[in-house]
Amino acid sequence: MSGLNRLLAGVGAALILAGPAAAQSVIGDWAGSLSLGARSLRLALHVSPAPEGLPNASLESPDQGAGDVSGRVIDQKGATSQILFMEAGADYTATLSPDGKTLTGKWSQGAMSLPLVMTRQPPAAAPAKP
Repeated sequence: MSGLNRLLAGVGAALILAGPAAAQSVIGDWAGSLSLGARSLRLALHVSPAPEGLPNASLESPDQGAGDVSGRVIDQKGATSQILFMEAGADYTATLSPDGKTLTGKWSQGAMSLPLVMTRQPPAAAPAKP
């Protein structure tokens, strides 16, 4: 087998082995709850592709009546992403599970740092046409 054929065979094998894991992304809708002792706050995270660079994000906190707090993925290393929410003075650093269904990480806001697990939500259905 020539050097080029060996290289192509190796690249093909790597793509097959990496297939599903490489396709996983934080893009999508996520839901989780921050545990604050006796109470918890539900959070909804929406991550969308940006025209260039790292994805955009927005956050809703239905229990606080807060919606559409804008954010931005500021760092991605492998399966770990850091999302910054400047107007809330907060960030969420989390690692995507191998199956792409869970984000496990830490929510930091001011001096507070809490664990936060979020699960991928099904895509929202398109509104029915009349």
